[in-house]
Amino acid sequence: MPAPLPVFKIISGAFVFLWENKKRVLRALLVPVAVLFTIEISPLIINFAAYLEKIPFFLAILFSLGSSVIYYAAYVLFAITCHRLVLMKNTSVPAYGMFSWTRREWWFLAYLIILPLVYFLSVALFLMAKGLLMEFDIKIESFQMLFAKGDGMVLLILLVALPSVYIFSKFSLLLPATAVDRDVDVDWAWKTSRKNGWRLIIIIVLLPLVFGLLQGGLILMGTIWPENTISMLIESSTYLLVYLILLAIQIVALSLSYKHLTENEVIEVKEEATTA
Repeated sequence: MPAPLPVFKIISGAFVFLWENKKRVLRALLVPVAVLFTIEISPLIINFAAYLEKIPFFLAILFSLGSSVIYYAAYVLFAITCHRLVLMKNTSVPAYGMFSWTRREWWFLAYLIILPLVYFLSVALFLMAKGLLMEFDIKIESFQMLFAKGDGMVLLILLVALPSVYIFSKFSLLLPATAVDRDVDVDWAWKTSRKNGWRLIIIIVLLPLVFGLLQGGLILMGTIWPENTISMLIESSTYLLVYLILLAIQIVALSLSYKHLTENEVIEVKEEATTA
């Protein structure tokens, strides 16, 4: 069983890794970052042109749909590249990034879509159950008292969300494992993260929340800018740059967590390969 995750060491290690390898990371992420920037900025221009009736409005909608597909593809390549830079040898990522789309990318995208559903489905089931109880007018005094106040609703949602977040954090190990071409499943993720679920919540959930607050502060600062197309382009570019930097830190922190939790597992694989 791996040692407990050194949470703060892993988070600080993510900053250190990105700083010490900034040239290699920037070079490898150059293309997906350029694609993300282009897609982030171009809808503003397209929509503005549609507003001025320079292009048909339906073409602007088609462009938005197509750009969303490309955006998420670039996002997947961005994340996989970060994971492989941390967990594998330098040769695992071409000098100027990854451009192929294989089974690995499809599985990674699938996990990105499925894992958040764990939380949303749990909350949705809770709200459905609550609605049924109210619909059939079930006389549960404590239940009614709890919902009589808004704080009670928040408390119950949190009670449902915590197990969902716990499961989501443990299963998040599937992402770096998939990025390095490992054929693993949810049972493996559950066992590998044993006794480290709450520590993973800090890294997988609380860290992004803190970063989200930082981004929110940046957005509030942007409200003092004059509203015109140029300022909107500058704001969007700034927000995306900050977002990608913080996202890279989160991904590297997840990679380092995976590396720590699978350290003995990797050693065993190496030993088997050596003796074979």
